[in-house]
Formats: sequence, structure tokens, C-alpha cells
Amino acid sequence: MPAFPIYDQIPHSRAALRYDSRSRIRESTPKAFIMTDMPPATVTIPDHLTPGDNPQELVQTQAGDWIFPALNGLHFSPSAEQTIVPGTSPAQQALQAHFRNRLHQQDRLYVMIGSDSGQLIRFVQEKSPLPRGSRWLFIEPEPLARILKRTPAVAALLDDYVHLITPEEWDEATELLLLNDYFRINGVAFERSLAALDHPTPDYLELVDQFDAELTRRRYVVTANLGTAPFLNAQLANTPSFFANLVPLKGIFKGKKALILAGGPSLDDQIDWIKANRSRLFLIAVSRISARLLAVDIHPDLIATVDPYPVSLTVSRHMFGFGPQTILSPAIMPTPAS
Repeated sequence: MPAFPIYDQIPHSRAALRYDSRSRIRESTPKAFIMTDMPPATVTIPDHLTPGDNPQELVQTQAGDWIFPALNGLHFSPSAEQTIVPGTSPAQQALQAHFRNRLHQQDRLYVMIGSDSGQLIRFVQEKSPLPRGSRWLFIEPEPLARILKRTPAVAALLDDYVHLITPEEWDEATELLLLNDYFRINGVAFERSLAALDHPTPDYLELVDQFDAELTRRRYVVTANLGTAPFLNAQLANTPSFFANLVPLKGIFKGKKALILAGGPSLDDQIDWIKANRSRLFLIAVSRISARLLAVDIHPDLIATVDPYPVSLTVSRHMFGFGPQTILSPAIMPTPAS
């Protein structure tokens, strides 16, 4: 079966990440997710989630939306002049007005703080077919997540593509959904539900801060390691050539001032001074300016080259024009041909 476009760039090792028949069925016979079909049993939220002495219940509004009033009562209460579009509800219209198509882009992993009483999960699923290559990860405080998962109409919306987790289930879920691979294609989107934006409970404030920091950390770790393969490959290929050591060079430049030369407009301004003081200097130059130095008859004591790409050898080929008194210091990563 063909894979999602995103998986041309990331491994296809997880069965949950394959294109399956359910996605094709959605295209021809989209589901209608009506949360009022299966009213949940009366359940309560522990007091610490919302201020006040009275526990909060998952209740049905006059328009038919099941919500936690303390979290979404203001968001999903229709105004007197509001016209409800047939086939939708005040909750879905409010979410559409805020998110529009932002949660339905291809090749994305959406990390969502809060689910707006499960209505945001419904909002995602009702836009069928879902965009290929995308997943949705909703994070709720443990008591809310437990209540929503035990509500049949919400549980029916959860599948391989749409997940509802607690903070404690984060590591397992991101391993399953290949969070790092989405980072590599710049495909991770961090979003907040309407309740999390208005933070009626301190739990959402804590979750936003916690996962904003976690995603920032993970993004840095992943992106910092992007592009290291050419350096490692060049290092391995060069290993047999690195048999010399620097011991014979010890002390031969003692008493001289080190000067590092690199490309830039100031180099031309200093050429005369460098030539006038050449005997007092220990000159270190990057390989890319070799042609310029040869043109003015300046021979550095040490040439450094590190880029692992073949184009680097082309640009720096004039470094081989220096005499044997110039030391070539290629570190361990230049393209092996150099």
C-alpha cells in the first residue's frame, strides 16, 4: 500500500503510520460524528481542577453540545443573534471561527494542549478526509482525560491518527508517532485549545509551560544533529590518512604572534601590514582564501580546512600551491579527496 508523502523522508517502520483502507473509506463515505448520540454517564471533575466547592459535570447544552461548563461554557454558548448553520453546532462554529484550516495541513504532528471538552477532537475528525501524513496529539490533565476517554462519543473519535493522552503518557505517545521525524521536516505544530488559551484552570497554564519547554528542547536536540552525516562519513573515510601527529611541531613557533586570516573585506586592507610583519607572525589561514594569499605571495604557516563537501575541495584547490613549509590541518572532516 502506498505510504503518506511525509514518509518518503522518514522511516516506514510503524504500522500505524501507513496509509490504510480506513482513509480511503473516509473519502467516499465520510463519517458523521454526533456527540449527542451517546450521552455519557454523569461524571465529576476533582475540585482541584476548577476553583470553587462544587464539582463540575460534563453536561449537555441546549444546543446539544456536551461540555465542561467551567472550561467551555463561555466559548460554546450561542448568542441571541447567532445563526447556527444546519448540520453543525455552536461549539463547532466557534472552533471553525478560531482555527479555520490551521489544524488540517498535510505532514504535520499537531501537539494540542486541551481538547475543549472533546469538541476539538470532533472538529478535527469531521473534516474528512484527514490530510495525509498528519497526526493529532491532544493532552489533557489526567482526570479530564479519563472522563473523556470513558465517554463513548469521544472514545469513538480516537484512532491511530487522533490520540488523547495525559502528560504521563507523553514519552510513549511521541515514540509511537515519531515526533523527532516530524521535527526533521519542520512538521511539529504546537497549539492550544480555547480553554487552554483562556486558562480557566491553572492546570492548563502548567501544561502549556511544560510542553512548550519540552518541544523547544526536543526541537533543539533534533535540529542540532541535522546534517551531521556528511561530517561523519568524511571522518570515517579519512581515518586511514591520519597517522601523523603534532609532536614535531612543538615549540617551533614560540615567540611569534598568532594571526588568523579568513575571507572578508578587511583582509585586503591588511595585506601590506601582514607582509611587513610576516617574520613576527604565526599565520593561520582558512583554505578558501588560498588563491588570494598566493596572488600576493603570502604563505601561511598553517592552512585549515574542515568542510566535508566536494565543492570545498574545488574552492580551496589553490591550497596545494603552497610550499612544504605550510602545514595542512584538515581536522578530521574534509572531503576525503583532499
